[in-house]
Amino acid sequence: MPSVTTFSSTMAPGLITAYGTQNQTFSYNVDNHEFMAGYWVKAKPDKWGLFTNPITPSDFERLGTNQGVFVRVTVKGGLAHQAGLMRGGVLLQINSEKVADQVDLDRLKEKNQDAGYLMLNILRSGEQKILTLRPSSENQ
Repeated sequence: MPSVTTFSSTMAPGLITAYGTQNQTFSYNVDNHEFMAGYWVKAKPDKWGLFTNPITPSDFERLGTNQGVFVRVTVKGGLAHQAGLMRGGVLLQINSEKVADQVDLDRLKEKNQDAGYLMLNILRSGEQKILTLRPSSENQ
């Protein structure tokens, strides 16, 4: 009956398991760029339930604007969803303040977290629209 032996090699990273009574070390190369791992973490979204992406320079030209963030996802039942934000829209302003990028959006969300309501200027299907979001709402 063969025995199982585990050993490490100074020539190769990790452990090697060999079957039998005699082991021989050998070297091998691994290109670590051939492997990829993805991790999914279930996390509670923020109060707004809004996930965005930056707008690329080519999208700026296509959209005719040089500011804003793409709405990537709104969480069903979240404040952004209740306000009418939809995937593919572009968030341009919160009240009278421009949203140039994700940093601006985060700053304005923090600044207005206790406001009774906010006016959101969005671009959807080539048209600008005004939506009302109520950040102090208890409905999440």
